[in-house]
Amino acid sequence: MRNISYYVTPVIAAVATAASLASVTLQQTPARSGDKPAAINQLTDAEKKEGWTLLFDGTSLNGWRGYKRPDASGTRWRVENGLLTIAQKDGQDTRGQLDIISTATYDLFDLRWEWRVAEGGNSGLKYFVLEDMDSAIGHEYQEIDDERHADAKIGAHRQTAAFYDVLPVAVAAELLAKIKKPAGQWNESRVRVAPSRVVKGGTRVYHYLNGARVLEYELDSPELRAAIAKSKFKDVARFGKLHKAHILLQDHGNQVSYRNIKILDLSANKGTSSSGGDATPVGTAGMMASGTQIVANEAAKRVDITIDGKPFTSYIWPDSLKKPVLYPILTAKGSVVTRGFPLEPRPGERVDHPHHVGLWFNHGDVNGLDFWNNSYDIPADRAPKMGTIRHKRIVDTKSGPNGGELAVEMDWVTPSGTPLVRESTRFLIRGSGDSRTIDRITTLTALDTKVVFRDNKEGVLGLRVTRALEQPADKPEVFTDASGKPTAVPVLDNKGVTGMYTSSEGLKGDAVWGTRGRWCMLKGTIGSEPVTIAMLDHPSNPTAPTYWHARGYGLFSANVFGRQVFKPDQEELVVTLDPGKSITFRHRIVVLSSAATPDAIEREFRTFAAAASSSR
Repeated sequence: MRNISYYVTPVIAAVATAASLASVTLQQTPARSGDKPAAINQLTDAEKKEGWTLLFDGTSLNGWRGYKRPDASGTRWRVENGLLTIAQKDGQDTRGQLDIISTATYDLFDLRWEWRVAEGGNSGLKYFVLEDMDSAIGHEYQEIDDERHADAKIGAHRQTAAFYDVLPVAVAAELLAKIKKPAGQWNESRVRVAPSRVVKGGTRVYHYLNGARVLEYELDSPELRAAIAKSKFKDVARFGKLHKAHILLQDHGNQVSYRNIKILDLSANKGTSSSGGDATPVGTAGMMASGTQIVANEAAKRVDITIDGKPFTSYIWPDSLKKPVLYPILTAKGSVVTRGFPLEPRPGERVDHPHHVGLWFNHGDVNGLDFWNNSYDIPADRAPKMGTIRHKRIVDTKSGPNGGELAVEMDWVTPSGTPLVRESTRFLIRGSGDSRTIDRITTLTALDTKVVFRDNKEGVLGLRVTRALEQPADKPEVFTDASGKPTAVPVLDNKGVTGMYTSSEGLKGDAVWGTRGRWCMLKGTIGSEPVTIAMLDHPSNPTAPTYWHARGYGLFSANVFGRQVFKPDQEELVVTLDPGKSITFRHRIVVLSSAATPDAIEREFRTFAAAASSSR
């Protein structure tokens, strides 16, 4: 067994503990060392600056009134212990007579709230509510006990997060069961109504549940009209269209409570949400039309990046993920190269490996902990074996005409919350014409204990690509992680699936997996756009050239901590960091709107290799 130990000068700068900027979330994330308790029904300074407003102040019914009433008197809604709540009654829909609506009206908006229904309960939040009918009619985000309430048994179009009686969520039932919290626990929801990225001049609506986008639809579209025609709202002429209207909380006769109800008005450029809502990074209004812009929004747990006014990617750290990632990643022409699942599921794509999100950096065996496979899908008996990477702080952002830079710090922590490794990463972003480039310079520093990275196939710099860039498959496969857990990867329709790997050593397709090379590229077509993604391993990296953990189903990874797992006749690779010691890796990811040749990628590699690393 070969050991590599590093005795590099410790990081001298002391790092202040970052206070949490997030409001109380429904992920019930354990308290982290150094975090301040999150306050409910309050906006952060960043949210205030961005333009968010509270719809519920935690102490009164200010901003609410009864449906077709001058105020909230005569309704059953009460404020108790910072919650907006109603008690259990008969479980019957009051059809608006006891509902409350916002005094303000909205058309384009980003709305977030937390809700909790009692066991057997049913309720909902409605938007686009006008007071033009005896019953309060609007688009309803369903809030219900799916396991116990009879209405949920009718079908998915009446279950949690659905557009009630019209559209079900677009994720599989087993995945939804893992995302949602059961009755009696808090869920975090979101509805975003924004200009469409699909239909020119259109408006698109998005439903989220606990950080995952579970449904989207186009207002006044043929598809929506067809769904409405099958619903109880088929005779409501205005239904399915954009309106400047009220937000409504429903009294369905069951106990329900709300908190942290906040809204950002997106109409007439009043507000700009940086928290995303479509496959394209949003929150980019006001960015300059040329050059690279890096715009941080810590309240939304993201940093948005544009090049020449076009969205490129976002650095995000939502509570629903076990690591920060770059997601989504787009070509210069706007095609999304990353898979949507599990954050933004798309029709026809695979739903395996929920830990494969965007572009990330972690490993499957760090002091015996698995950082690679951790996700919301991990069963309770495996959780003690999983590590989590937590965003710590944004160190610096630099925008400029010739490129931008984002510097961040993260902590690799144990299941008990103890930090093992401090990660300091710089993302250098550039783009011109049909090219986009990310340099990821990653320094890992052991903290209070020795850290050992052991030989394991699950690592390290990973990218999960969209369905079109997968390699066509003619048979189902089963893959196992480091602990032996199998994941079946089925054969899907190969129409439009065009990917092909090529390594610097001339290997192609599945032959690339488990081999070494200074670079690897994945080439294919998304729609009519030729696309090439190349990953380059800098020759100064301590374990260069890297092994490629590149799978035909869409996982594209450079494994800098694997060797024997790929080549059993080789010595085991063990990388050890004593406390205070560091190791640095540098990689380049190139995204091209063209079908690049191996010679072109080799030239890019030589340029990259010759560049002095200012991080060393």
